[in-house]
Amino acid sequence: MSIKISLLGTSHGDPTVTRLQSSTVIEVDGHFYLLDAGEGALRSLIQRGIGPENIEGIFITHMHLDHTGGLPEVLELGRKYRHRKPEVDPFVLLPDPEAGKVLCAWQKINNSQNVESQRIESYTTGVIFDDGLLKVEAYPTRHLDWVNGTSPRSYSFRLTVREKRIFFTGDLYRDFSDFAFDAANGCDVLISELVHFPPEAALSHLNGIKIGRLVFHHLGNRWQTQEGEQEILRLFGDVSYPVTVGYDGYSFEV
Repeated sequence: MSIKISLLGTSHGDPTVTRLQSSTVIEVDGHFYLLDAGEGALRSLIQRGIGPENIEGIFITHMHLDHTGGLPEVLELGRKYRHRKPEVDPFVLLPDPEAGKVLCAWQKINNSQNVESQRIESYTTGVIFDDGLLKVEAYPTRHLDWVNGTSPRSYSFRLTVREKRIFFTGDLYRDFSDFAFDAANGCDVLISELVHFPPEAALSHLNGIKIGRLVFHHLGNRWQTQEGEQEILRLFGDVSYPVTVGYDGYSFEV
C-alpha cells in the first residue's frame, strides 16, 4: 500500500513570495484526496501532474478563505474534464451546513454547469468518510471560538489507510489546548499547523506523544525563514521522533 503526502500550500492566512495558502494532497495507490483548498491549490495540483478530475474526496477543516479560496476552481475544472475520469464522483465535505448552498450559488453566478450534481455534504464529529480505502474521522477544535463563538465548525482529521494513520490538526486554538492528543497518539504522521500558537505551547503537549514523525505546515512568517526553521528544530530537538518544517512541494511517503 503506497501512501504519498504532498504539501501544496504551507503559508498562513496570507500567501507569501514562496508559499501558497493551505492545501495538502494525499495519494493512496493512485487515488487522490485533498485536505483544504486554499488559493493556488489548482495550480499546484496541475504542476504535479494531478488533474482535478482525479480528486475523489475534498475535506475542508473550516471555512476560512485561506483554506477554501481555491475550492471553486478545483471543482470547476474537475467537472470540465470529468470525461477523462468518468468513474470518479468526488465527495466534498464541508464543516458548515450552509456552506454548500453558498458554494453552489457562487458557481451558478459564474455560469458553472451541472452544479446540482455535485456531492457536497456537511459533517460533524466522528467518521465522515470511508470509501474502503481511506477513512476520515473529524475531531472538533476551538479555532473559531475566539473569532465568532461558532463552535465546533472547525476540525482536525485522522486519516486511516489500513494499518497506517495520519493526523492533520487543521487550525487550533491559541494555546494548543484543543489538540486531540489521544486521537493523534500512535499515528504514523502528525501534520500540525504552526501559526496560531507559540511553539512552546505545542511542545508541552507533543513532548510525550508517540508518533512516527512530525511535519509542520501552515507556518507563520517567522517560521518561514531559515532562521525560524532552525529555531523550531532546536526547540523540538529532544523529542523522540523526526521533525520537519514543511514547504510548498514537500512530499513524503508513509
